Amino acid sequence: MLLTIAVYFIYNLIFVLDLWDTSLRIYWRMKHLGPGKKVGGKFMAFPTSIPIELPFMPDEEKKKRLKPFVILVSVYNAEGYIREFLDKHRDYLDHMLIVDDHSTDQTYRILEEMGVRYTRNETNLKKPASIKRALKLLPPNIETVIVMDPDSHIMESGYNPRLKDLEEVLSDFQRSGASACAVRINLKEEKGLLSRLQELEYMICISLGRKSLLDKTVLSGIAIYHRKNLEQAMEDHLLSVYGEDFMTSLLILSNGGRIYYDGRVLVDTEGKPTIKGLISQRIGWDLGYIMVYFYTLARIMRKKGLTPLLLGDARMFVFYNYLVYLGVFGILSHPLKLVSIGVLLVSFANLAVLMMGLPLLTVDTLYSPLWFLSFYISYCILTGIMIMSAVQGAKRRRYWTLMPIYPFYALFLLIIRTIGFTNYISLLAFGKKIYHDHY
Repeated sequence: MLLTIAVYFIYNLIFVLDLWDTSLRIYWRMKHLGPGKKVGGKFMAFPTSIPIELPFMPDEEKKKRLKPFVILVSVYNAEGYIREFLDKHRDYLDHMLIVDDHSTDQTYRILEEMGVRYTRNETNLKKPASIKRALKLLPPNIETVIVMDPDSHIMESGYNPRLKDLEEVLSDFQRSGASACAVRINLKEEKGLLSRLQELEYMICISLGRKSLLDKTVLSGIAIYHRKNLEQAMEDHLLSVYGEDFMTSLLILSNGGRIYYDGRVLVDTEGKPTIKGLISQRIGWDLGYIMVYFYTLARIMRKKGLTPLLLGDARMFVFYNYLVYLGVFGILSHPLKLVSIGVLLVSFANLAVLMMGLPLLTVDTLYSPLWFLSFYISYCILTGIMIMSAVQGAKRRRYWTLMPIYPFYALFLLIIRTIGFTNYISLLAFGKKIYHDHY
């Protein structure tokens, strides 16, 4: 009996941890936000990770009282797409400051031609250092800073037809006293299986991940900041492109700041069209994840302890997310997950040869095809639960067919994570990476 339980746990470790995490996030989100409300006869989920309780202000008054803001965009060799980016954001050009990170092409000439404000770095600093430098160039009356990537596009979700989404969100953010605000990142809908898998992954991460963390959430490359909080975080920042937004989030939270999520700002960006591009992206992300986690957590513990992170109503779930989920489930248990993937592959191979009418690779019951089937069916059901919880209304139809495929995608991402983590160990031990990503 104990042996059977142990074998089940080895095979289903990834499923059990993901089921626990998903269930906890759904419960936490429902507890603090409820199921949603009806708007215009249609059911809508609450767009923010915290209830925004501010005195009523008419839309015109919100627009009138909106404090000055700037949109910072760092670009490098962007002549192929910068014109399209600026055309899509014509309504915000007066608020935009482009940082040309010492491009070697004609980027700066296009910026001059289009009459947009820009500054040019004397050397290639990369995005974090470019943003830090640009902050020092802003007029003192600028209190709100939006950081964007040039491959993204601010969309109108139509939440309030009388006011632009960004203006409404900025008005609420400026009155909320929060330090930063994460926005809804949406991958452009493209044809192809890989694109749809990434779309679903993003929706799950946003709706079940960031939205469940109240005002202790994590930022991405597109975010809204209170200028002073961003400047303070950049002073302690490693200024590395690896895990840059994760580090900014942890630094703001460790300074006692509040970061909430607001889904009323919808930003379209592009996923990776090829397996090679996806692998390179995720290896870079996972290197940043483990590097920033250990560096920043050690720094926070040494200077301030965990008290600033654990302030507020979300302290128990913050403890779970940043220490248990990211630390234990994400990093420390990764070797066990690799063992689980290894036995799952053998069990899957046995299932494949059995379906082809060939003899089993091994008759050991430890590698029975039934063990893989147990994991696969369970994770397919979990995928369905995540789709129901993360995707709204009619859009679910686009992702139902991914249920039989998503378990393999989840295992694939864990295998890639191994390379990212190995890069971190290799950097510590030998000063170089074993895999050179595109960053």
